[in-house]
Amino acid sequence: MASALADPNIQKFLKWTAILTAVMVVGFSTYHFISGGAEESGELHYRTGNLRLEDGDFQAALTEFNLLLEEDIANPAGLLGRALALKELGRLDEALEDVSTAIELKPDFAAVYANRGIILDHLGHYEEAILDYRKAVQLDPDFSDALNNLGATLQNQIGRASCRERV
Repeated sequence: MASALADPNIQKFLKWTAILTAVMVVGFSTYHFISGGAEESGELHYRTGNLRLEDGDFQAALTEFNLLLEEDIANPAGLLGRALALKELGRLDEALEDVSTAIELKPDFAAVYANRGIILDHLGHYEEAILDYRKAVQLDPDFSDALNNLGATLQNQIGRASCRERV
């Protein structure tokens, strides 16, 4: 055995094998670090889902958020993303269920309250929508979308009350 290790060709082979193994370990470690590892694949689905929402491809967004939630059903951001896709697809009851679950999981998530307010508004539950917009503003006083939606819903409520009084 000692004589085989003394062979220059075997030494060269062992040297290159060690170098290639080190390169592979460093390469895989770097890839794992950059990609976030397997446990971060949900992040890829989240980002892709958001891009699909921005592109207006709501069915593809729904698919991405479903993949994310298969990995982590208790992900409030994933539930919100799926709710937004469902809302755009006209599936308001399912969207409402997702944002309500997200609120249970993360009760200090202002964006979820604001979006539940939008869904409730679309469903005609104006008083509940107003409560959610107020909660969103309470959690994040600089949340301009929630403030705008609150103002618009209150204005619509005043208009509906005024119309009822005239009839």
